[in-house]
Amino acid sequence: GGRRCLSCEELEGRLAQAQADMDYLRGVALRAEYTCRQCAHHELAKDETHGLETAQETSTLSDASKRVTESTTRHKEQIEQMSREQSRWQQEMNFKLSKFEMITEVLTEEAEVRKKHAAVLEADLEKAKDERDKLATENIQLRAEVDRSVEQEKEFQELRQRMVNYEREGLEQMQEKINLREEVIVDLSTRLSRALVTLEAE
Repeated sequence: GGRRCLSCEELEGRLAQAQADMDYLRGVALRAEYTCRQCAHHELAKDETHGLETAQETSTLSDASKRVTESTTRHKEQIEQMSREQSRWQQEMNFKLSKFEMITEVLTEEAEVRKKHAAVLEADLEKAKDERDKLATENIQLRAEVDRSVEQEKEFQELRQRMVNYEREGLEQMQEKINLREEVIVDLSTRLSRALVTLEAE
């Protein structure tokens, strides 16, 4: 068991002393009863101190009875004090328990509110992630289209350059042919003029 308090130990000591006194007085009473029943006047006459012992026994009995009464009264007062303290402690515990239950209820309600708020935030987060993934996919597609456009533009520039080169080469070749034909015409014209002059001379 737990350690006893000083009041309990003191009370037990007094009760033990009272018990010892009562045992002593019980023994004295038994001896007196036995002597009176068996020896009567002979023992009383023989023992000159019997009256003194009887007075001492009566005084001892009175003191023991007084101590028992005091111990009983004190024990009763201590029990009442302990009962009051226990009642006060019980009231304090009930108040603290009620306060704790109220706090627990408030915390539980706050936890539910935060749980719902967290669920809403989680849903918003998932929605934002989906939108981000969608935008990322669109961005990849746009980058691919830009890359294709750049590649097509590059191919178009190359094709245009080839066309320009082809046209330039065609013009140059045509100019060469024109120049060649002009030379032929000039040569033929010269030869024709000479032929005409020769004919006129003849």
